[in-house]
Amino acid sequence: MSENPFEACYGGPGSPVPQPVLNNGTGHFEDVEPHPNYNFITGNVPCYDFNDPVALNLIKEQVPVILRGADLVSSAMKWDLDYLSTHIGGGRFAVFIRNAAADRSAVAQLQSSSNQSQSCQPEPLHIFKYFDEKKLAALQEKSTFQSTMVRIEMTFQEFLKRFQGDRSQERVYLQQPLNNTVGPQIASDFIQFNWSWAAEHKKEFNWGPLTSNLLLIGQKGNITPCHFDEQQNLFCPLRGRKKIILFNPDNFPYLYPYPVHHPNDRQSQVNLDNPDMGRFPKFAMARAVQATVGPGEILYIPIHWWHHVINLDDTIAINFWHKGGGSAPIEYPLQARQKIAMVRNIEKMLLEALQDQNELKELLHWIVDGRY
Repeated sequence: MSENPFEACYGGPGSPVPQPVLNNGTGHFEDVEPHPNYNFITGNVPCYDFNDPVALNLIKEQVPVILRGADLVSSAMKWDLDYLSTHIGGGRFAVFIRNAAADRSAVAQLQSSSNQSQSCQPEPLHIFKYFDEKKLAALQEKSTFQSTMVRIEMTFQEFLKRFQGDRSQERVYLQQPLNNTVGPQIASDFIQFNWSWAAEHKKEFNWGPLTSNLLLIGQKGNITPCHFDEQQNLFCPLRGRKKIILFNPDNFPYLYPYPVHHPNDRQSQVNLDNPDMGRFPKFAMARAVQATVGPGEILYIPIHWWHHVINLDDTIAINFWHKGGGSAPIEYPLQARQKIAMVRNIEKMLLEALQDQNELKELLHWIVDGRY
């Protein structure tokens, strides 16, 4: 990676602490007091004008950056809840729900079925820890996995009623790909995105095809816990601010990802707000950077970068997900993202051969214990 003045912002283990300035999502900078438990944050994501060559070079190098004054989705900047309610159409949209009554019922059922006398508490209601339904179905009776979050398809009006309801009892998060189910006015706005800029820079960045544009609508306080995606992400807020904590791929062993067969694959087992250092001692070595983004800005989240997302306000956003692109020439030593892909492929291959996650665990111990 070439040298540049933001070397300290890459968030690698042992990174020095840079100056305490952070773009606050409104076009200027201010000092920001970090979360008292977030002593792993060592720097801030740099922020540049939309077409600044330095910013575009950072994206080429797969380093997070905030782009200011962006016009990529300017035709959607009028998308508030009233506008969407009027124009989005009568289709059904994917909504994730956390409900306090459902949580209590699930806990009671779990305690009853497992004969547990001790208290079993679900994660706080504002935590949206996603799971893969296909992987859960594949595990069948072999898994004790429990989730109190459900995914329901509903009309926008039904979602809006829940969105404006009692948040101490229920929280919701709409995450819907923009497709031909939306109304004609939303489709017209979508067509007016700056697709020429997107196409030009997709080629420049050597990314693969666009896979989806997600519309995301979340309540203040909602959190998507630490996870990584296997796609390049341009994240565009339309309403409200989000704080995003990012760990570069070198932090993979310190964040204790779930196994690839687990429903929570690609997510960290570590609770960033209250890490269990007894179970996860290497988390003490993790280092992160932070960003706060708001309307008119774009945050680039590189493939395989871990990110923990906190809604500071009620938020509406759109993202652009692209495949990673063609394989780069192999250079040694391998980069962290290449090692992550290798680890995941090995896990998948062994599990396919063994057909049992317990045997996979045992075999991996055979390979490592007492030998390396």
